[in-house]
Parts: sequence; C-alpha cells; structure tokens
Amino acid sequence: MTITEVDRMDLRQLIPALHKMGLSQTAYYLQGFTGDSLFTIDNVWIDKGMVERHIGPGSIMKQLECECLTWVSF
Repeated sequence: MTITEVDRMDLRQLIPALHKMGLSQTAYYLQGFTGDSLFTIDNVWIDKGMVERHIGPGSIMKQLECECLTWVSF
C-alpha cells in the first residue's frame, strides 16, 4: 500500500452515493477516473480534494464524507 499526503475517497462507494443524491453527472465524471493510475491509488482511491472541487465544501460534501469510506493519511 502506498503512503499519501492527501485524504482519499473510495470511488466504489462515492459513485453510488452521488447517484442517490441526484448528482449523476458528477458521478459519471468521477467514474471515468476508476482504474486510472494517474489519478487514483489502487484504481479506486481518488483525492478527496478533487471531489470537493466538483461538489463544493458545503453540506453535500459533509454527507458524502459520512456515507463513503475515506482514507486519511497519518
């Protein structure tokens, strides 16, 4: 496993959560990064900051943080 300086979110949980919230376009966009080793770790861990730039820092992002697994660096 790789050590990272940034927080990451699991796309396997994030994409269904976005669809459930009615944010399908964002879900499809982020789904495109699945398996892309330039943007993910282990093909599914995407930078949480990238997600937040598309969602915004408000209540939707907070809800996603509660519903989706987040990898926090030590």
